[in-house]
Amino acid sequence: MGSESPERGTVAKLLDFVKAERGLMSDAELAREMGCDTAYVCNLRKERIALSSNTILNLHINFGIGVQEIFDRSGQQFRWGK
Repeated sequence: MGSESPERGTVAKLLDFVKAERGLMSDAELAREMGCDTAYVCNLRKERIALSSNTILNLHINFGIGVQEIFDRSGQQFRWGK
């Protein structure tokens, strides 16, 4: 009865989670922490680009987020290949 499926993750939700965990107020601050351009974070947020393996590793190593949690929170699926 009323078994609801968990809300689907999005990259924006993942980025908001990271910002909240670090006490960051803006995507510009997040970009600095990630070592990338604000435009890259904006493109991730709008899902114009997918999370790259480098970004996933960056989030894992520098922010202490488990790889599975990154996939769960972002709604992304792991794909072998390129």
